[in-house]
Amino acid sequence: MEVSQPRHRNEDGKYVGLRAIRCLTVRFFEWLDLGPMLAKERSRASLALKKRLAKYGRSLKDAVKRSFEKLLKSSAQGRNIGLQTRRPASQEISRPWYDFYNQKIRAGLDIQDARRLTNEAFGYPLNWSPGYGDPADFVQ
Repeated sequence: MEVSQPRHRNEDGKYVGLRAIRCLTVRFFEWLDLGPMLAKERSRASLALKKRLAKYGRSLKDAVKRSFEKLLKSSAQGRNIGLQTRRPASQEISRPWYDFYNQKIRAGLDIQDARRLTNEAFGYPLNWSPGYGDPADFVQ
């Protein structure tokens, strides 16, 4: 197991330790005699990702490049993606939203369609949900 602990500098200029990140290594799976199974699952996951990206006309290289550019853009703006804190939307906004959303889920729609239709009905951004705070402050 590999452990790393990211650090962040707060407004006072002091470093603050964040939650440790623990990663299981390939050696661990090999020690458990699960190396071949890990290789099989990794290749299966990679193939599934490639199929999903092909569905939208994207390549794996393009997706990685876009993710890397997004990371660079956010770090250039002085933000750390992992440190963003979200304030839930107020009860006046979230309660009716969830009621409408749950009706769509019960009707058999998948999560993305239910969220999109709910946001269209309320006039909110299409990818917004109450966990992202106030819809007026939502940035995609």
